[in-house]
Amino acid sequence: APVVVLMLMILGGFYIPFRNIPIFVRWISHISFAKYAFTAFCINEFDGREYECDDVGQGQDSCPQQSCPVQGTDYLRDYRDMGGERLWV
Repeated sequence: APVVVLMLMILGGFYIPFRNIPIFVRWISHISFAKYAFTAFCINEFDGREYECDDVGQGQDSCPQQSCPVQGTDYLRDYRDMGGERLWV
């Protein structure tokens, strides 16, 4: 039983993004409880979140360029392969 739970946890999307899971074992992620829990967590935290860019700072330690972090919905789509996921709660 621990080996099965470990495999479900590894293939749940937290350790390995879904797009990097080999195609012949990708079906296992669809029966993983960890996939659905992790997906729900990510959508709850990141979906629709908008980050504001800071102004360029003043002083020696400030970056010369202004940079914005990745927007929440873009992070889900591009880095976690959760772009079309919606949960009914």
